[in-house]
Amino acid sequence: LTLLTLTRRSSILLSQTVVRSYSEEGRKLPQELRSMMRDDWGAGLSYMEAMKNAVASENAERLKRKLPEDLGIREKKIYDQIIESRGKTGKVSGFDIKDNDGSLRGPWNAMISSSPEIGACIERLAHACRHNNSCPAELYECGILVIAAKKRSNFEWFAHEKIALKVGVQPETIDDIRQLRFHNPRGASDAQKALILYTDELDRTHRISDSTHSAALAALNHSEKKLVDFVWTIGLYSQIAFILNAFNVPLPKDAPNPSFLPNS
Repeated sequence: LTLLTLTRRSSILLSQTVVRSYSEEGRKLPQELRSMMRDDWGAGLSYMEAMKNAVASENAERLKRKLPEDLGIREKKIYDQIIESRGKTGKVSGFDIKDNDGSLRGPWNAMISSSPEIGACIERLAHACRHNNSCPAELYECGILVIAAKKRSNFEWFAHEKIALKVGVQPETIDDIRQLRFHNPRGASDAQKALILYTDELDRTHRISDSTHSAALAALNHSEKKLVDFVWTIGLYSQIAFILNAFNVPLPKDAPNPSFLPNS
């Protein structure tokens, strides 16, 4: 059967299935499939409706925003900790962690919305990774960006691209990471290159080879403490990327979409 012979309802369902499968995998529809769906009038309507529904579903935030006046005592304590700690970092880096109604953006809403007990622990771990980290920020921010790009985590990229620029990571290095060019990224120092490859290998294979371990350790002046802190940090931001992606946490309004490449 061709799309032309299908009923409009069946055509819509088929189009939705096709579009959603490509969307979930982070791939674009092939041009020939786009043309085929658009050439037929009924299929064209179905295609546009499917695209609209897929985009709406993809962008729908899944966690209810908690307003300050709705918070219990424990939640309010975590909220205040986040504002005090992360709020300052956000402002320095050029973004606000709160919306106009006082609700928290990004992963911070998840920390208070449904699981404040675990959320409080994650917030304290994030605080430690930022303020008690022996690994230089320009190195662990490269690792965080690798995680954000590989997980296609829009908000994590939005926040840490700004922070990475602030701590001295070169724009061309950041752009190569966004495009998954981890081997010899432009503008990167030798230490940054070693830890970018380290992060990619650990995320991709779930192990680290002896040669990659040795290169990363040398990049950190043979400090095991710095390397352990680095791994704790990229592990934390893998976890945060899961939260952001699982609950469709949106970018702030007017924030640019990073346009990640799909992983092979």
